[in-house]
Amino acid sequence: MFLHNKALVAGSSFAGVSTLFGAGFGIHSSLQDKTIKDRLITLGKKPIDNKDVFEVVFKEHKDKEGFKALINVDENIELDKAGEALSTWCKKNLALPLTEDNIKNILPNVGNYCSLPARTIKEKLDKLGKKLVQNWATKWAEVKSDSERSGLKKDLQIINPSVENMNANDHPEVWKNALSAWCSNTIDNTLLINDKDDAIFKKVEERCLEKTTTQNSATK
Repeated sequence: MFLHNKALVAGSSFAGVSTLFGAGFGIHSSLQDKTIKDRLITLGKKPIDNKDVFEVVFKEHKDKEGFKALINVDENIELDKAGEALSTWCKKNLALPLTEDNIKNILPNVGNYCSLPARTIKEKLDKLGKKLVQNWATKWAEVKSDSERSGLKKDLQIINPSVENMNANDHPEVWKNALSAWCSNTIDNTLLINDKDDAIFKKVEERCLEKTTTQNSATK
């Protein structure tokens, strides 16, 4: 489905971004940028230099049409190998000369796939436009029945040890406050490179976010 022959098809998703990057050709030409990497830095983006971060970026974009063909990987590639492939692709394209064609066709994808992505779950949620729950009493009522099996009760004990011996149907104020605190702490402090299997992110999706009509999961 994703392995198209036209390797630059991924760039079509970034027409607006391409315009933004391209507009910088004249604006920044006086800075004497020589390569795509130079221009990326001029635009305030920092190139990735970490294997784990390449894996995070691959995971974020792996279902985007044309992406796997662009970096020349198979459909079912392992995550570590995919990170290596993306690293190789970025290294090659960052070194390309800063021509008008490269600014138009290469720079948008390099900007999206080779610069530092969201670092924390909070930054990822902001990027996806996902919202934190507003009514914690309602959310607790939704998730409490599965709190033992899902490990939620155990997680909330870290926030408030007193819930260990409490029934999930008792003292709803205590439970909802513990849930709210767990969500805030987890979202703000969890680094994506420490959650490569999305185990924590999936918990956040279930426990902490407003439901939407279309669940566009970012954990794929």
